[in-house]
Amino acid sequence: MTTTITPSDLERWSSLGACAEGLEWSAEPDRTRDEVLERYAEWLLEHDAEWLTAAEFARCIELEPGAALACAQDRLSPEQFARAVELAPWAALRFAQPRLSLEQFTRCVELEPETALKFALDRLTPEQFARAVERAPGAALTYAQDRLSPEQLAKAKEAIR
Repeated sequence: MTTTITPSDLERWSSLGACAEGLEWSAEPDRTRDEVLERYAEWLLEHDAEWLTAAEFARCIELEPGAALACAQDRLSPEQFARAVELAPWAALRFAQPRLSLEQFTRCVELEPETALKFALDRLTPEQFARAVERAPGAALTYAQDRLSPEQLAKAKEAIR
């Protein structure tokens, strides 16, 4: 059975800064927790994760893994963290680097070279850096131009022409 939204839910969300449109939508008769979760998972993770049951929290991770890493990382179990990293490697590089295993970090760098150049530049091995520069020359020019060799610089400039 799905629980409907209560007036106290709406009051709490209002006090947490929910927008008028979201509150109005959530206040419609017979609006359920599941419906609110599906529509506002990111907001709930950022502002009211405590409201969520364990199952709802797990669903939010699937719906908004980046928000889970950015806003609710401290509540993620190791398994939930691994799942969020798998689903949102860009967010893992941006918000969760210290918690990443070497394997996770390596996978994220390979999947998200632009993000790695922007947010993980100092952690990249020379090999990872070279590969990221090849795969994301525009990001290399934007975020790491001063670290490029003359050859890498020329190739990156040529690649974005």
